Amino acid sequence: MEEIITKRLILGPFGTSDCDNLYAFLTQLSDGVFEGFSTLTEGGKEQLMRRLGSEEYYAVERKESGEVVGCVLLESRPCLTKEAMFAIREDFRRKGYAKEALDAIVELTFRQGVHRVVAQCDARNEAAWKLLEKAGFSREAHYRQNMFYEKDGTGRPIWRDTYVYAKLASDF
Repeated sequence: MEEIITKRLILGPFGTSDCDNLYAFLTQLSDGVFEGFSTLTEGGKEQLMRRLGSEEYYAVERKESGEVVGCVLLESRPCLTKEAMFAIREDFRRKGYAKEALDAIVELTFRQGVHRVVAQCDARNEAAWKLLEKAGFSREAHYRQNMFYEKDGTGRPIWRDTYVYAKLASDF
């Protein structure tokens, strides 16, 4: 994994010892319901461990303090495409860290020959879709009731809408 250094951040690999802290961070997000983090179970730790060992999962660390303030996952998809997912700790939001990390990851990805980067978010998560638009992504789709992370008291899925965004190398 290539370490990425920006003005205020270092993006690089998580250590396997970071799993418990990352799990706690992701499951305590107040808006985790938007992306399914709030429903991670103990089995989710095993999934996180697999991701921590991958070349696609970046820790977002503040240069100034060395503190991990978030994560960015960049998964391979068919046809020279990557899918970006990101989360920033609540106490570090609205400071530009997510955009700074996303911009740096997308730039590296395009330099490596990727044609397209996509991102999806819950349609109710205004902060996420505004960030994607500010980062130059274009909304390409609105999927209606295509995802669920929770069920109601009767066991029925609580359906969520999803926005799909993309940015092309030619946009860069």
